Amino acid sequence: MIKDDHLSLKEIFSIAWRITKKHYWLLTIFTVILFCISTFSNLMSLYLNTRLNIGVSVLLGIVFLLAYTIVNLGLTKAIFWILDKDNEDFEIEQIQPNFLQIGNYLISTMLYFLIFAIGGFVLIRSALPLIIKIAPRQKDLQLALSCVTLIPLVFLFLRVYFYQFFILDQNLGPLEAIRDSYKFTKAKVFRIFILLLAFGLTYITTSWLDSRNYIMVGIVLRILNFFLIVPLTSVALVVIYRNLVNYYQVQDSEQVASIEITDETYI
Repeated sequence: MIKDDHLSLKEIFSIAWRITKKHYWLLTIFTVILFCISTFSNLMSLYLNTRLNIGVSVLLGIVFLLAYTIVNLGLTKAIFWILDKDNEDFEIEQIQPNFLQIGNYLISTMLYFLIFAIGGFVLIRSALPLIIKIAPRQKDLQLALSCVTLIPLVFLFLRVYFYQFFILDQNLGPLEAIRDSYKFTKAKVFRIFILLLAFGLTYITTSWLDSRNYIMVGIVLRILNFFLIVPLTSVALVVIYRNLVNYYQVQDSEQVASIEITDETYI
């Protein structure tokens, strides 16, 4: 159980690493299943797209999406169980997402991408006239436009990323989960960015090696990413979420205490 409301990045890494080592095989089972679902769906899409009509292809896509969603949410619930009830007997029912949680997650994800689409469109429409004046050349225009849109969208991504944890941990609806994620991440955006960047370096490095045709090194990094980075990242994100929740619970309790003290002074 995470009780500290102000964990440093070093402490978050340390907690995530200890949990990952202790429960490595349980976490790896989930990541293996996710990998198999993702790989199989990609292979099926490549093989069957030319052999099946669009209706069957869409149906298979929905089936794979639901399967991936259920397993991914199950992984997150398993990590919640590890943090909260590690001393209790493990039961599979404890890590199964219910239908409401699955539905709320899917709706929230659609809203998530809709927010990004609308945000990107508004940014481009608002900034384009000014950027054209500042950077009239096409090359400079593309760079300036990327910077203007990328930075705010990354900030927005970090603020609303934790909606899935609020759905699973507090059974919130889609709008409430996105709202609370935006609210709770206000004070720790930079810390979240650094953590995700640290874990994302393996993805970036692997993509760069692929582009340079360093195939064997890329394969080694993919194996490392699959068997270590994915479980460790999943645990670290839940640890950050709990840290955010604890932080705001402490802030709220301090506000309530100050109000009570103020009230007593007027008695």
